[in-house]
Amino acid sequence: MGYIDKAIEAFSKALQVSPQQFWSNVGLGTSYLMKGEFEKAETQFKKLLDQGENWQAIGEEWLVMLNLYQGKFDEAIDHIEKGILINQRIGNKSGEAWMHIMLAEILKKKDDQNLPLKALKNAVQVWPSSSTKMKLGGEYARLNKFNEALELLDQLEVLKTEEQTQNNLANYYRLRGEIDFYKQDYTNATHNLETSNSLYDDFETRVLLAKIYNRSGQYEKAKKEYEYILEHQYATLFDALPTMWPLAHYWLAKIDELDGNRDDAIEYYQKFLKLWKDA
Repeated sequence: MGYIDKAIEAFSKALQVSPQQFWSNVGLGTSYLMKGEFEKAETQFKKLLDQGENWQAIGEEWLVMLNLYQGKFDEAIDHIEKGILINQRIGNKSGEAWMHIMLAEILKKKDDQNLPLKALKNAVQVWPSSSTKMKLGGEYARLNKFNEALELLDQLEVLKTEEQTQNNLANYYRLRGEIDFYKQDYTNATHNLETSNSLYDDFETRVLLAKIYNRSGQYEKAKKEYEYILEHQYATLFDALPTMWPLAHYWLAKIDELDGNRDDAIEYYQKFLKLWKDA
């Protein structure tokens, strides 16, 4: 029996003993999600929606993650909108900011570049941390709005000086690296992103590094970053974008295709398509 099956058995027994222990619903739903049994995961997360608003907020958050994990963006938006309203009512500012950040990730796929910016500005307004400012600055850099990105970098420099936490330092170097990346200064981008990741190991930073390695034909180094993501499926649900673990299969397939490893590429593509078959 694998560790996910053992987790499913343990959480199921816990719910038999104490049906009102809703964290067991979260654990059971998460285990089903990781196993790819999405309908069973959805059933567990939806049970939280019948409880008080604090549990409803958690339920909506996990339903957002479940839908993003499957590439079901329209369904995710519905739960994001509900989650924003619930978090506003209960005063959970970090939870509301997370919802705005997830919305921005979806809206990046739309034609209107102002939509993700608006969502990220809302996140900063609700929760003005170095993390939210880094994400807003990174989006400005992605859109080649470098003056705005540099203004946020200045704010992060003040934060890292006033509060010298590893998180603040990591976010400062991450944004520096993103600005360099979108300016196509890959040497400095690599240095700053690697510095950021040495301070705080971050999956999104690893993806940016992998893109740089891939551009320069360093396929093995790029693959190691994506393989690291695949090795940390559980952690990516909490510390990354919920789309990242499934997409790592797609990115690895593209690299293997470029590197002439056709059989490996097909295997990764098949795994990705199985996860996103309803996208």
